[in-house]
Amino acid sequence: MQALSELAIYEGLLLAQQSGLDLKMFARAASGGCAQSWRLDELVDNVFNKGDRTYSLGMRPGRTGNALKMAEKLGVNLAGAQTAEQVFSRHNWRVEIDFDRDDIPGPG
Repeated sequence: MQALSELAIYEGLLLAQQSGLDLKMFARAASGGCAQSWRLDELVDNVFNKGDRTYSLGMRPGRTGNALKMAEKLGVNLAGAQTAEQVFSRHNWRVEIDFDRDDIPGPG
């Protein structure tokens, strides 16, 4: 579940960045709507209230890998977890966002 939450935040910020939106304002607006989550609230709190300029989204490959192995044994398809694992593995399991530069690694 964490993998999908991290992926949703990453993709939302990537889309906002590519659309030319201010990432700080986008994150604040998203956390006040139906995209609200503990992780997104943490991001907004760190950036706005604590003044952090960077924020990291990441996954532990073992956790997602274990869930995928269990699902395979049970014959369950976890397409979302598979996608999150693919995306974050391309970035060494961590995506760092620099809000001063609106710097989010692209999908490749």
